[in-house]
Amino acid sequence: DIMFRLSTGALRRRLFSTTSTVIKYEEFGVPSKVLKRESQNLPSLGANQVLVRMLAAPINPADLNSIYGTYGQRKVPAVAGNEGVAVVQSVGAGVKDLKANDWVIPAKPGFGTWRTFAVADSSALQRVPNDIPVEYAATLAVNPCTAYRMLNDFVNLKEGDVII
Repeated sequence: DIMFRLSTGALRRRLFSTTSTVIKYEEFGVPSKVLKRESQNLPSLGANQVLVRMLAAPINPADLNSIYGTYGQRKVPAVAGNEGVAVVQSVGAGVKDLKANDWVIPAKPGFGTWRTFAVADSSALQRVPNDIPVEYAATLAVNPCTAYRMLNDFVNLKEGDVII
């Protein structure tokens, strides 16, 4: 996986942004040809929604295959990125399970993590510890599952075996 951190200098000055820079695609194809950077207006915050600022999002094979159109059932246009970690900036009046400064990850694939900010239903996000490195938090949803699946499908582990 390649990890990129979103620039924080300008973001700190605009914590409650009304726009987000996104990396999106409107058709499937070669990432270098179909990915576009653009600014999008954020919708107003609804009662059960949260505003998040992305901290980090990995670039992994599943993301590239989604852009090629060979992975998952994603529809276009779409914001790229399936996993990442964000910090909650503000919450709607009806949100009880999240608060400002909580770290969150998408609860399901297809969130579109290659962006600076997002407004999402609180149910689309899952809180994670904020005392771990941001790189670990950004990959919590996919990498452990992939490792488990690879070990379960291709390795005959026995009691006492050690995995590094």
